[in-house]
Amino acid sequence: MTTESTPLAIDRPEYETCLGYMLKVSGPMIVSTVSFTIMQLVDRVMISRLGTDALAATNAVLAYTILSAMPIVGVATALSAIVGKAIGTGRKELAGKRMSLRRIADLPAGV
Repeated sequence: MTTESTPLAIDRPEYETCLGYMLKVSGPMIVSTVSFTIMQLVDRVMISRLGTDALAATNAVLAYTILSAMPIVGVATALSAIVGKAIGTGRKELAGKRMSLRRIADLPAGV
């Protein structure tokens, strides 16, 4: 056994290996997904009062919007993982460079 320490060999509390830690980490994403779903439901209820044609048109546009955003979300998620890995291994300079790529990848989402 060696006593050498690596950036990933950190003493972690016991809760980090259980469901509580997973919920703590994924909490913001859960809140985001639930709020987006509620927003869609409210939109559908309001639009349904305009008729079935309006509701059908909204559903078609939503599907296209989500489909067009998927590549952007995928690239941003992958770059976030790369940045996290660089930070976790102590390579903050590389993380900064990768974060710049992330910002560039997010530009199409604003257009």
